[in-house]
Amino acid sequence: MNIGVIVAGMVAMAFAGTLRAAEIPDRCQFCELRYQDFAQRRIDGADYVGAYLYGSNLSWAVVRKGNFQSSVLTFARMDWGDMSDSDFSKAALEDASMSRASFRNADFRMANLDRANLARSDLTGAHFVTASMHDVRLIDARLVGAELRNANLTGADLSGARLRDADLQGAILKRADLQGSDLGGANFNGANLDDSNLTAIEIRLTNFRSASLKRALFVNAVLDAVNFQDADLSGADFTGATLRGVLLQGAILCNTRLPDGTVHICAPVGDNTVGAAKPEDERLLMKSSVKIAKAVRISVAGNLFANFQKGRPSGMFAEIVAQIARDMGQEPAFVSMPADAALKALEEGRLDVATVILKTDKIQAKYLFSEPIVTDYQVVVVKKGNAFPLLRQSDLNGKRLGARQGYRYDLLGKGSRLHAELYHSDGEMVRALLLGDVDAILMSGISDVYALRSEGIMTQLEVLNASVGLVPFVFAFSKTRFSAADIMNFNQRLEALNQKGVVRELAEKNGMGDLIDPLPPLAP
Repeated sequence: MNIGVIVAGMVAMAFAGTLRAAEIPDRCQFCELRYQDFAQRRIDGADYVGAYLYGSNLSWAVVRKGNFQSSVLTFARMDWGDMSDSDFSKAALEDASMSRASFRNADFRMANLDRANLARSDLTGAHFVTASMHDVRLIDARLVGAELRNANLTGADLSGARLRDADLQGAILKRADLQGSDLGGANFNGANLDDSNLTAIEIRLTNFRSASLKRALFVNAVLDAVNFQDADLSGADFTGATLRGVLLQGAILCNTRLPDGTVHICAPVGDNTVGAAKPEDERLLMKSSVKIAKAVRISVAGNLFANFQKGRPSGMFAEIVAQIARDMGQEPAFVSMPADAALKALEEGRLDVATVILKTDKIQAKYLFSEPIVTDYQVVVVKKGNAFPLLRQSDLNGKRLGARQGYRYDLLGKGSRLHAELYHSDGEMVRALLLGDVDAILMSGISDVYALRSEGIMTQLEVLNASVGLVPFVFAFSKTRFSAADIMNFNQRLEALNQKGVVRELAEKNGMGDLIDPLPPLAP
């Protein structure tokens, strides 16, 4: 090779290593850009095809419709960034840190995301067809309508992920953790979920046809209108599960544990069916769940108030309802599902108690309700150093406000003169604040601040000391399972726990003691 070319290449690499943020080009195909700092930059439509971006920092960056095709982003940092509609196809993203980021409709086809951290990121409509995603972290990630056909998610952590209507046909999810996930309408046709964990979740209108589910755990799950036709359920465990409208024609039930704890015996050696389910087996499986259905089914919302830790329900709401239910002579059975799905399940008789519910005029006539368990306070958050006195609503006049789409805010109610830019997630909203797109953001509850505090971001933010709205959270009860007298009994026991200081103790135990102490409201 020509010496001049080698020297020129070395100079180019040295120069790339010293580029200041302002000098980094927006278009640089096959460039040497390892460890470069793109943090908080806006470079929509940037073109980095084939670029070497190993260890680069794109945290808080806005690169919508960017082109990273075949680029190397191993160990890159993209936390809290916005790369929506960007192309990462065939890119190397091993061990990349990508949490709390927006990748809506992004293209990751044939990309390598092994061990990447995408926890709490918004991946709505993203494409991961044939992507390698070994041991990827997708905790609480939003994957609604995502395309994951033939992707390899072996060992993936999908706990709390929202996979509603996602396409996972032919995907490999061996040893995947799906606890607390939302699988409504998801398609797992031909997928491999051997040894996967689907404990204590609602699985509704989900397709597992021809899937391999050997030794999969469905313990205490609620399955409604699920298709297991021609699936291999050998050694799967349905202990405590509730099944309704489940299709099992041609499914293999060899050593499958039924909801009542009995084990389905394999077919004799030499029998060609090798344990394939017959119509009577389908009836037996659903019949064995009738006894289990007598337990009180209680939703776990998957947030700070009610969640699962190490397979057990925890949080203020979960612990309070478990204690009172047992005192009333009822055995609680917890199932993980989001609040909106829980209300629908409650209405359709698939659930008995929904936790962490905001009582509104729209739902008041449909259910019975407890007294408020805790009142969350909506607060105003600003960038650190930009605090201002907040004593009355008029103090917000002229401020550029950010808020979450789909949330109710007292400040933005009918007749309000205030306007807010709406964002899909807390991550997008916080990023807009730190990048100066808005002056302040409305947090739907101070409990959300606790979640952000655990991620360290609150060191850059300030919470103004005033309540701008109240969110009283309650339990909602099915009218078919409970009577008005039952709810009166429940509320009396709840008041007794309050008087004894048990509720405060549970709040402090779960790191939410501040919620018990009211914030001053805005003056008229």
